Amino acid sequence: MCTKQRALPVQMALDQTQTFAGLGLLPSLCEACQALRLQRPTPIQQACIPAVLNERYRVVIGAAETGSGKTAAFVLPILQLLVRDPCGPFAVILTPTRELAAQIAEQTLALGSRVGVRVETVVGGLDAVHQTTVLERERPHILVATPGRLAAFIRQQQAADQTLLPRRRPEGSQRCRYFCRLRFLVLDEADRLLEEGFAADLATLLGALPVTRRTLLFSATMSRQMERIQQLVVAETEGSQVFAFDANRGLTDQGIYATVASLKHYYLLVPAAIRDVYAAYVLLHVVGSGEDAVLKMLRRRRRQREARTADEDNDDADNDHVGRDETNGSMEATALGAHIRFPNGETDGSESRSSPTIESSSASMVLAMVFTASCAQCAIFASILDRLGLPVGALHGRLSQPERIAALQGFKSGRHRILVCTDLAARGLDIPKVHLVLNFDVPRDVSVYVHRVGRTARAGRPGQALSMVTQYDIALVQAIEATCGIRLAAWDGPGEATSDNRVMRILAPVLKARRIARLELLERGTITQAELSDLGNPPKLARPRTASKIITKLSHTR
Repeated sequence: MCTKQRALPVQMALDQTQTFAGLGLLPSLCEACQALRLQRPTPIQQACIPAVLNERYRVVIGAAETGSGKTAAFVLPILQLLVRDPCGPFAVILTPTRELAAQIAEQTLALGSRVGVRVETVVGGLDAVHQTTVLERERPHILVATPGRLAAFIRQQQAADQTLLPRRRPEGSQRCRYFCRLRFLVLDEADRLLEEGFAADLATLLGALPVTRRTLLFSATMSRQMERIQQLVVAETEGSQVFAFDANRGLTDQGIYATVASLKHYYLLVPAAIRDVYAAYVLLHVVGSGEDAVLKMLRRRRRQREARTADEDNDDADNDHVGRDETNGSMEATALGAHIRFPNGETDGSESRSSPTIESSSASMVLAMVFTASCAQCAIFASILDRLGLPVGALHGRLSQPERIAALQGFKSGRHRILVCTDLAARGLDIPKVHLVLNFDVPRDVSVYVHRVGRTARAGRPGQALSMVTQYDIALVQAIEATCGIRLAAWDGPGEATSDNRVMRILAPVLKARRIARLELLERGTITQAELSDLGNPPKLARPRTASKIITKLSHTR
């Protein structure tokens, strides 16, 4: 009779003298780490790399704060064991989002560049037939996949197995021949993958993979669920021995979720009706050149529109001189266009989606991520910022996969200085230069807050997280402070965003941009009328509600 073992999380202190070679990794993998500027292994790497290399442990669980190098903690030992037995597929890495799958695939290729590893992503939004052809023809060593698309591939393979092998299988067996030599199943962001939404696909995967596989689970917010996850995984794997490492234990005196020490947490109290005005004001000062540059740009556009209108009126008055009017009209249009310059080289003074560049020194260029609670709010706020002249991209679930890839690549390259996104981008994405994370909506789940703010202050770099707190969010902020053991400070960044008079200078432009954005997105079908109703009606311009009274009221409740 097999005894099911459950391990308590291991405690390990960081050994400053430890090296990747000292952990037992091959020289080729150590060289790859040096090429990627990974100088010393982090605590989770020091704990989990030897545990994965030790085949005694059938289950390895690792929990550590964001930006601590969890991906390398499981990819490096898998690559080393792959060198000994280069079969395909050797490992399956599951992630909750397509973007995270693409990032892990890139990192795996980089770490395995000297051992000839073959990696393939299996995600939705791309041609399923092409993916199936590649998997069957090339048999990659490592598959990085989202549960839904991989489960669909497994069902297809199971149907083919049933056709090719018509003899009766053992009762209850759903094992897939394609994965007969699989050695590892990795659940990155395991707490998210074990939620109800992935239950059906995950059940298909667990039933199709060999029982002899080893299972690795990693996340930044598994402390609360460590015991439940161990019970679930041990129940799935008979006679397993579990190694569990929780770097978050003991980091704070109270709370369960930990954030990195180099991250500063701020709040800004704002009225819910004009939250986008305050958020735009902050971004104009953090990323752009302030509201003065925007107001100057808008005044220039208004003068250009008035000039075009006057020219058109003059042309209409001279319609009796047709030939002369045509010649002069074309010359006037050319002369007018020469004075209107946009970043893409266009010479059209209309209020197009191409926005004049906000000047900022490239040496001091900062990137900001803005998280919203819905696709509709994400699309609207990104359109508002675009109309204010900020270089912005949007990332949400209603975009096609090529559009999502383009938005993320544009942000990583610095072409987009701001990325407005949903929680689709909250987990795992490693973009080192992100300086500010702005929570447009305070998340209701504390773990979501931890993952959102984890997009900045990565690998020891400094970072800031700002939450836009309305009169309805006080309890959410208090829950975040209590659970994470932190204290949010009042925002003291550039621009004096706590000054209502300064913020109200961009009230009219933002409300106008909001109205236009909603109409355009509604017409294109990006958002629905029901979603607009949920977002609430815009306030009247004549009597805007300023934040002074709300700030005074809410300050007494803290």
